[in-house]
Amino acid sequence: MNSRGKYPAPMLRKMKKKHEDRFRQAAAYIEAQFTDHTRAATVHYATTLDALHAAIGVDKLTPDEKHDDVAMVNTIADRLAELTRPARSLLSFLVQADAVLGIAEVSRRTRRSQSEISSTMEELDRLGYAYLEHEPDEDEPRGALKVYDHDSFDGWPFWDGLRTFLDEHHTLTT
Repeated sequence: MNSRGKYPAPMLRKMKKKHEDRFRQAAAYIEAQFTDHTRAATVHYATTLDALHAAIGVDKLTPDEKHDDVAMVNTIADRLAELTRPARSLLSFLVQADAVLGIAEVSRRTRRSQSEISSTMEELDRLGYAYLEHEPDEDEPRGALKVYDHDSFDGWPFWDGLRTFLDEHHTLTT
């Protein structure tokens, strides 16, 4: 039996398109599950650091020094944009805590599992922000979480300055 007349070409093309669309949508859905959301992070660049400079007591800078500080902070912002949201959130928590905390205490305070904190710390360590101290000093908690001191900020104790600014302006950032 010949079915040539039963299924004209336009009808077959429509059936084919419907079938392909179904699989195209499934492929798009799967691909979306593995999208790097850090690339979509919006970075808000500084144009001036007058409030930060005031908070940390820096008041005698030349215009070139102010420009250099803005450029450095914007470079830091670009680097922070590479972090996933959980990593930025944990780094923000650690910087604001201004104390060496153990993984168990951070877990209780943030309501995140120790496993989740540990894997997030791996990201922070790989990118040079913070690390999990496996052999802490005797006066530190077990599994101490520490923020790296950055020499890459031209000797500027950036985290201390940021903490001072946040304390003064009661601003949380993640």
